[in-house]
Amino acid sequence: MSLNKITLLLLCLVTFAAGLRAQPAEKKDTPVDQKDQPKPGDPKIEPGKPGEQTTPPKPGDPKTGPKAGDPKNPGKTDTAVANPNPASPSYSRRTEKSRIRFLLGPGYGKLEAPILSESTNSWFINSLLRTGANQQIAVPYEAPSKLTYVSTAVSLEYAFVDRLFLELSWFHINQKFSRNQPGKSSYIAPGNGAYYPSLFEGLRLLRYREDRKTAELMYLHPVWKPGLKLGVLAASEKKFEKNVISMGSYSSSRTSPETTIWSEGGSIPAEIYFSGSAFGLAARYQIFEWFGMLYKGRSFSREGRMNLVGLQIQDTVVGGGTTGLSPLLPVHYATVKEKGTRHNLEGIFKLYCRYNVVVGVMKEDYKRKYGVYLGDTNLTTSNLQKKTEGLGLGEISSSAKGSKLEIYLRFGADFFL
Repeated sequence: MSLNKITLLLLCLVTFAAGLRAQPAEKKDTPVDQKDQPKPGDPKIEPGKPGEQTTPPKPGDPKTGPKAGDPKNPGKTDTAVANPNPASPSYSRRTEKSRIRFLLGPGYGKLEAPILSESTNSWFINSLLRTGANQQIAVPYEAPSKLTYVSTAVSLEYAFVDRLFLELSWFHINQKFSRNQPGKSSYIAPGNGAYYPSLFEGLRLLRYREDRKTAELMYLHPVWKPGLKLGVLAASEKKFEKNVISMGSYSSSRTSPETTIWSEGGSIPAEIYFSGSAFGLAARYQIFEWFGMLYKGRSFSREGRMNLVGLQIQDTVVGGGTTGLSPLLPVHYATVKEKGTRHNLEGIFKLYCRYNVVVGVMKEDYKRKYGVYLGDTNLTTSNLQKKTEGLGLGEISSSAKGSKLEIYLRFGADFFL
């Protein structure tokens, strides 16, 4: 083939290929992401970036505002809310400036009443000091046991920025005890030349009532561990205690005619009014948004006065046949001091952000000491086993122990200001 023919053939092939390339492509279905192509002049298109769909920013929109502190975007402002005291990566807490919390609930515990523990030793000491050759001593042989009780408590708390707390609370017990319960102190009176040996119930607690009103100020400060706060507290307390008691006695003479004397029945109110202060430490650990723990430990000191005035009946049997009744009027007055500690440990469950369920344990231990004690009981016959005769040296010379161990439940609600 000549060179001219080869050149002509190559020229025809190039022309044919160019014509195929110039023909329009086949119409195909438009993909979903290409159906809504922006048109020139569309306000959603940012100039200089064709095909990029954006929403025009609104004035003051924090999502489009500058962010600061972002290492990838220097010079920008971060508008996210900081986590105020996180205890875990998922922990967050409401930070209202002011909060009011109301709590109400019952408690159940065991009580050691000081008036019972005091009588065990004081009655014995006073009987040793009693004058008269024909008097019998009273030797304690049965110490009083702890008694169960049910309590009620109400509190109103104001919190400022979750650090400063002012709480007003009222704690109440009004428990009646039957004669089948072991709330008593018993004695043996050894015999002598004038009287037979005897066994008698000296003092029994029939009812215990306590009303304690407290105004408490507490401050908690965040420390090194997230969710943990430590602080101090101070409180002013007023306490009213009413013990309804009965005092017993029994003696039987050897002389003729044999005379048996005992006292029974009646109820004698012993009322004590206290006022004092308390100081201590506190700690709170907010583990989760819905659960935290609170501890309060206090050392308290209070002073007061006791008034005991009542009426009982004395029975007298002479020669096994004649019975006579006569009134007994015990009258006692004393100044009283109490010092001790009280601990509260609570688990606080938060429900629906506003409601609270508190499960707690309280342990209280204290000692009671009498400064002045005066008391006596009128007598129509001899050798009545009196607890106190004149100056109560037995009460003054010894201290009495009191205690409570209680588990309690509180239900409450928060109100944010």
